[in-house]
Amino acid sequence: MDGSLNASIECRKILLLATEFDRKLRFPNNIYFACKGNDGFSTSEIHKVQPDVVISPLFTLKYDAIDVGKLIMKHVPNALLLLQGPTLPRPGMILKEIIGECPELNVDIFDNVRWNNQSLLIA
Repeated sequence: MDGSLNASIECRKILLLATEFDRKLRFPNNIYFACKGNDGFSTSEIHKVQPDVVISPLFTLKYDAIDVGKLIMKHVPNALLLLQGPTLPRPGMILKEIIGECPELNVDIFDNVRWNNQSLLIA
C-alpha cells in the first residue's frame, strides 16, 4: 500500500474493530465487522480478512491501539490503522508513541470529515 487511500477506498478491505459510527458517514461495500462492544478480537479475524485499513478504538477496557497495531503488523504490515476516540489535546504525541511501537503501520486518527471526502484521506 502506498500510504494514500484517496478515491480508491472502495477497492480496499476495511475491518472495523468494536467501533460505532454516525449514520451520516459513508461506507463502501467492502467493510468487515469484528466484535461488538469491548469483547476483544482474535487474530483469526485479521488473518481471514487481510484488511488494508483497520478502524479501531484508541482504547477499550481490554485492549488499546498498540495492542491492535502489534497484531496487525504480524498479519498485514503496511496496513492503515485509523483510531477512533475522544478529541485529544495532543494527538501527535499519542500517534508518535503508537508509531514507535508499530513502525510498519501507517497510523492516524479517524476523521469524519476526511472520511466523507476521501480526496482528503491520506495516511
